[in-house]
Amino acid sequence: MKTNDRGFALMELGIVLGILLALGALLYGVTSYLEHVETEARAAERKAVLLEVADRDNKKLAAALARVKELEAAARGEEQRKQSAVNAAVTVHAKEKADVEEKHDRLVARLRNGDFGLRDAGAEGGGRCPGSGERGGAAVAGDPAGGPGRVEGRELFRQDGEFLVAEARRADLKLKALQLCRATLKAERAPPGG
Repeated sequence: MKTNDRGFALMELGIVLGILLALGALLYGVTSYLEHVETEARAAERKAVLLEVADRDNKKLAAALARVKELEAAARGEEQRKQSAVNAAVTVHAKEKADVEEKHDRLVARLRNGDFGLRDAGAEGGGRCPGSGERGGAAVAGDPAGGPGRVEGRELFRQDGEFLVAEARRADLKLKALQLCRATLKAERAPPGG
């Protein structure tokens, strides 16, 4: 082999090696690029799936929020209806209580003036309680001797009259309170819109 041939063979070998190295580098670059493209494609696919799930969840959330608002509005309406019923019952109760207190005050004023009559003037028998003579001469309980503390006819002892009036007032107030409770319960248990 000649020196020239030898140099030429080395040169050919160097060129072949250079080409092989360039092809290897090109292959590595293409492989890296393909891996990068695949990673980007997977990331894009993942984003698309996440966006789809988020969109679906957002629609469900929006529907749930709309339902919550509907239920809150219905609850507010029901609360206002019940509050109106309670307010009406309280107003009626306050008026009835004022009427009862007015009657009580008139009755107490009458009792303080010494009028202990408990029957209506227009009632049967002239509105008078039977006197001791009308009961066969029986003495009134509390004064068997018929002394100065005893009263005849339609009158009672002052303390007895005051006690009976106070008890009647207390009973009237309890009755009104029970009626208010009943009206309130009836309003609360009433079906919506009825």
